[in-house]
Amino acid sequence: MPTLSEKRVFITGGSTGIGLAIATLLASEGARIFTCGRDQSALDEALASIRAAGGTADGATADLARADEIERIFTLSDEALGGLDILIKAGDAARRRHRRGDALRAHPAGAMRCGLAPGPPAPTTDLAE
Repeated sequence: MPTLSEKRVFITGGSTGIGLAIATLLASEGARIFTCGRDQSALDEALASIRAAGGTADGATADLARADEIERIFTLSDEALGGLDILIKAGDAARRRHRRGDALRAHPAGAMRCGLAPGPPAPTTDLAE
């Protein structure tokens, strides 16, 4: 049976909603979690919740609609996890920008930048192995 034990997982938007639910579930299965969100108090509560589920978790605040923030958060993730096995994009910076009326920044490129972050590509993991 495949296991998530010690898998290094970065979940964007893991401080609330679906991102937090995913982080908590994967942590309960033994994954090491790094996550980010825009609000420090929500992030602190999320990290405590993930740890309470039995996992290890670290994170930082970031606005992933900004390219410089993406580079910074991936650097922090790498420092915390020592690499990356799984990346899950659960945040929705593009929709948030659109609601604020910033149509130019509502382009999906904000989400795509996460896949273009600097550094070597992470190896893929086939959980069916």
